[in-house]
Amino acid sequence: MVYLGVHMKTEYRGQRNVRAIKEYIDILINNEVPILTDVTKLDEIRADKNHRCVMGFFPSQSHEMFQAFKKISGVFHKQCYFYAFINDVQQVPIIAIRDTALGDEVYTGQNDVNAIFSWARENCKSLVPEMNFENAEEMIESKTPLLILYRNSTDMESVNQFTKAVNSEIRDFIQSNGIKAVHVDGATFRNALRFADMTMEDLPLIQIDTFRTYNLLTNFTEVLQSGNLRKFVKESLDQSGVELKDEDRKSIYLKLQPSSKRYSFMVDSARDEL
Repeated sequence: MVYLGVHMKTEYRGQRNVRAIKEYIDILINNEVPILTDVTKLDEIRADKNHRCVMGFFPSQSHEMFQAFKKISGVFHKQCYFYAFINDVQQVPIIAIRDTALGDEVYTGQNDVNAIFSWARENCKSLVPEMNFENAEEMIESKTPLLILYRNSTDMESVNQFTKAVNSEIRDFIQSNGIKAVHVDGATFRNALRFADMTMEDLPLIQIDTFRTYNLLTNFTEVLQSGNLRKFVKESLDQSGVELKDEDRKSIYLKLQPSSKRYSFMVDSARDEL
């Protein structure tokens, strides 16, 4: 998909009907960045634990950096929340990403749209994004091994702890495209839990699914101990190529991969649901 001359490298994943597609296009065409005038609102934005937030501080909406910021917000609107703070006292524009678990990161590159775009592409997407029904198809279809935190609906503290562990222990696996770390609401993915003989009472727990086998780490506190998450991931990846003797350890998410008819308006009634 091309948006304002920029290749978004994503495809439409919503409902396959005219109304849903039109609504999606309208969002892109009418893209507006929320403008903040009250600095106290920044604390509320920092408290949003589901998405990374990109904040821009500009002297005016006519500033060239604001225009670049607005354009980029349309490209990455599904990955980050964008907010602008306008104050004529702010002579030097500042752009920063706010992340509850890992802290803030300030853009220090050149003041042009291409440089900001490259920075946003590398940093906008959360290190551990939430997987839900809307984006699960995209997450699963590459069959990149999934490291999944199952949590209770209101438990975001485990997401922060898990994100910090992923950042310190296995960031290199993610950067080399060897694994994809996500968190999910266990209530939403209760069927996947059921396949692993787990229930909501067992949360939080961590599962790695290589699309051949899966392993569970049910003692979540072990994640906080240095080296344990990396050991768990490495052993699971090493074992994924070994002949599988335990039929019960066959991949859960291989059963839940996207429908072969996802590019049509046909219904695939035989596919398991998440």
